[in-house]
Amino acid sequence: MPTSTADTTETLFSHSIEEVRVGKFSFRLCLIRDLDEALEHYVKVSPNDTDKIPYFTRLWESAQALAEFVVEQQEFFAGRRVLELGCGLGLPALCAGKCGAQVTAADFHPDNRAFFLRNAALNGLTGIEYWQFDWRNPGPERQFEIILGSDLIYEKEMLEPL
Repeated sequence: MPTSTADTTETLFSHSIEEVRVGKFSFRLCLIRDLDEALEHYVKVSPNDTDKIPYFTRLWESAQALAEFVVEQQEFFAGRRVLELGCGLGLPALCAGKCGAQVTAADFHPDNRAFFLRNAALNGLTGIEYWQFDWRNPGPERQFEIILGSDLIYEKEMLEPL
């Protein structure tokens, strides 16, 4: 069984490239086909680690709604420093990038990086920065003009640190 690292995530699970429309933009996203397959893998690898639940493998409706908002407000985002917390597949971050923002996409899951960066590359957005970020231990302070987030809290213990 392969190990679960940022470099091998895209080969750990069956996936497909899907087209997603957001306003006037069309995005190609690498999506894991079977969330249960990913969940079973992480349960075997880290049975007691809720940080390994693969929420990043889905395109959530709230992320789609946030992405629509970003595109509708394109002028507001253009030229601004934008952070998307808990980016997962990163559709809102990708939209902000298409709208001319300087984007940093952040997620805690150690295997999310490969999926997000692949999605950015599939859409010609190689200038987006990725930050593996744990809001329980945020590290050095960084400045952003806009912070985006959708479906950020899945575990009760994460509420207070956020």
